[in-house]
Amino acid sequence: MWLYQDKQVQVGRSFVDANGVKHPRNWSNWTEARKQQVGLVWKADPVVESYDSRFFTAPGVQKSLTDKPVVDEAGQPVLDEDGNPMITEGLKPAAIKATKAEAGRRLNETDWYVIRAEETGEPVPQEIRDARAAIRAAADSIETKINNAKSHTAFVNLHNAPVDAQGNPTGPAPINAWPGA
Repeated sequence: MWLYQDKQVQVGRSFVDANGVKHPRNWSNWTEARKQQVGLVWKADPVVESYDSRFFTAPGVQKSLTDKPVVDEAGQPVLDEDGNPMITEGLKPAAIKATKAEAGRRLNETDWYVIRAEETGEPVPQEIRDARAAIRAAADSIETKINNAKSHTAFVNLHNAPVDAQGNPTGPAPINAWPGA
């Protein structure tokens, strides 16, 4: 960005210098020497570091793996409207909650077989029982991987799909290792 006396000057717009001289809107076509003579200074836009907001609150600032109590300036617990201590949910508890919800969603698709079996005595087909068992096993496996992630990096890596030597994915990310994925 171009600055004149620490104020930004818009390209394509005229500006007035400290001596009251109005400079034309095509000033950006001037030579570097002319711009400097008038007092224009180029300042590069600040570099904004990118970060993955799923795992970081700011560049280099990791979200907590575990739940943390919310405290006020004096270090006292902040209470919700029911008088319970508030917490900031950690990455691991949130991931386990999401895993349970996904397992529930997948099981829900075939719950009617189980309900029908209870109500009518008609057996649940073996392939449905096997599919439901595979969903529960996958959920248990994913939760174990989440719980076994001892560092922030290990947790983040659960979200990365394995790749071959050419960088092509060879399967789902460990946190998404559901049957049929």
